Amino acid sequence: MANETDTESSRIVDINALSAKVDKLAELVEKILPGSHDEAQTRTEEHLDRPSTVEEQVRAELARAREEEQRAQADTADKEDVKTRLAKLEETPPAQPVPRRTRMLGWGQP
Repeated sequence: MANETDTESSRIVDINALSAKVDKLAELVEKILPGSHDEAQTRTEEHLDRPSTVEEQVRAELARAREEEQRAQADTADKEDVKTRLAKLEETPPAQPVPRRTRMLGWGQP
């Protein structure tokens, strides 16, 4: 029982020591970069809150239109490729058999 209380109290002491070290590191980081997170957050909020200009909207629509056009071209190219492959795989009608008399006399062959 004494060992359990001893280890539990040592764990509490270790946790307190670790939390103190983490706090100290946080303070040091804030000294190095004072308010950088807050400043970045305000810049991001300002950027998101400002109304977008017509130019930005036009650029976004043009980019979206280009993407759709490229997708459509890729789809048509794929469809054409499938059509050509299918045409190659289709069965051709069998050749007309050469009559026996033609074979015997050698008329049909060079």
